Amino acid sequence: MKIVQITDTHILEDPHAMFEGCNTRNSFEAVLSYIRSLTDVDLIVGTGDMSMEGGGGSYRFLNSLLSRRLIPFLSVPGNHDVPDVAARAANFNFLTGTAMRDFGRWRLHFLNTRKKGYERGEISSKDLAELSQNILSAGRMFQIIFMHHPPINVGSVWLDEMKLENDVAFWDVLKQSQSIKAVFCGHVHQDNEIDKEQVQVITTPSTCIQFKRGSEAYELEPLQPGFRVIELQEDGVFFHRLIRLKK
Repeated sequence: MKIVQITDTHILEDPHAMFEGCNTRNSFEAVLSYIRSLTDVDLIVGTGDMSMEGGGGSYRFLNSLLSRRLIPFLSVPGNHDVPDVAARAANFNFLTGTAMRDFGRWRLHFLNTRKKGYERGEISSKDLAELSQNILSAGRMFQIIFMHHPPINVGSVWLDEMKLENDVAFWDVLKQSQSIKAVFCGHVHQDNEIDKEQVQVITTPSTCIQFKRGSEAYELEPLQPGFRVIELQEDGVFFHRLIRLKK
């Protein structure tokens, strides 16, 4: 199975507006153009902050592009997203609870870490309980998780203040199974691979601007937009690679 992860598209309402000098609509279209050149993609996953302001126009734009592809698309919300607006304005339906999809011997989990009114993330106690049940019911299936906020520090002080708030409770749930291979996140606009509790936590760069790794405060890094390709094998082995647009 081949999955493409896109994240932090930050689509603006005004088609001509810029985010730190980047037209996020143009950069997203360039990323999608690259994705179209890939073969055998089974699923595209968005890991949040699909919109910058949470306005209906941004979700209509996203839907107009993503609906052209005959590939399933699933997305969890980020702190910038407004799921109710997305659904009403564009039939852009985020997975706003705890969701799962089974593909062969793999179970994929999709978590809502959006905490309304806050930049940091949180998973509700109800969703954590449901995640626990979904993990245990997977039996011998291999499992990965998609979410917006990282459940771990990434080494950038200002970003670590906005990670998943109840990370301890999250990891307590994951300890119930040794079949969880990885957690794929967005939010930090960086490429990080960090091991915790025998699980890989992997963050994926934005389709627009990038934040500098290891920074104390907000700082950009002159790196190109990117996305991640994840390949799952029936024996439980998975591969992933980061692809950035060329300058």
